[in-house]
Amino acid sequence: MISMRKRFKTLIVIGIIILSTLAGLNRSQILELFGGKKQQKITFKESNEKFTSARNFNRYQLSFSVSKKGDFQKNLDTILRKAGVRNGLGDQLHSETRANKTSIIIEIPDSTSLQTLAKLRDISGFNSEHILKNPKAIEIDVDARIENSELIIDNLKKKIKDERLSQNTYERNLDLLNKEQSVIDSLRNLRADNEKLVNNNLLRIDITSTKKGGKSLAGQIKDFFVYFILSFAVLTVLFFFVYFALSIFLRLMTYFGIRSARSSSGYYSGGKYGKYGGGYSGKSSYGGSYGGSYGGSSYGSNRRRKIKRVYKDADSSDKDKESDEESKS
Repeated sequence: MISMRKRFKTLIVIGIIILSTLAGLNRSQILELFGGKKQQKITFKESNEKFTSARNFNRYQLSFSVSKKGDFQKNLDTILRKAGVRNGLGDQLHSETRANKTSIIIEIPDSTSLQTLAKLRDISGFNSEHILKNPKAIEIDVDARIENSELIIDNLKKKIKDERLSQNTYERNLDLLNKEQSVIDSLRNLRADNEKLVNNNLLRIDITSTKKGGKSLAGQIKDFFVYFILSFAVLTVLFFFVYFALSIFLRLMTYFGIRSARSSSGYYSGGKYGKYGGGYSGKSSYGGSYGGSYGGSSYGSNRRRKIKRVYKDADSSDKDKESDEESKS
């Protein structure tokens, strides 16, 4: 087993308690009763661009605040189907969700728009309505342009049939005829688009989900203790799982002869050299056999005796002898 110091164990327990407390406060939302959360301003960039740049003649924007978003969407889907939208919310052009807010853009038939808007206003949670008109979409009189181009084409066809025309004039008139026909095709496509824009209005619905019937302080305190105990139990079990898994891993390393950094250091301090290391201190078998004579000597402290040697040359030794003889005399 892995041995841990008491201080390390204390730090682990304190860490588990702190994490459990934070988990309990977060899940129980008890802090919202005192400080409350700052509501982050949410904007729908894509929805705003699509709604403002749309070419529908009529555009309606309605906002709602509901406690049960699922029930509201079911009711909305039913109203849209009755209004002539074949697949209800399934035919939405764009949908965007951020945090607790959702923005939906969908087209509804102009013939049923007034009845649909009246039903939507009666839904509980209706906040506001904003209507936009698009007068630029009807500036071009498409039918008049088409009639004018058709007259031009008829005249060009008559000219082409004239056999007295030169080859160059014939080709020039034919080229004008093809260009005018392209203009008519474009105008007819524009008329079809305008008819669709006239017959279908754009509807944008912004939904904000709100919480209803928040828990009391007593209920939140109860939730705090429940989540605290659960978190403490989970973290404790997780710690012991990691602890025992690491212990088994180290045992397997020892069994297969793989030395870790800790075991290799202990190998020299208390393993292979342990029986001799004790001998030098006078405590092992080595120290027991020689402990009486060398137990307190240099062997006992695991030190060698240092011998200082001084070497002198011949001249200096002769001078020393003469000085000694003079001193004796």
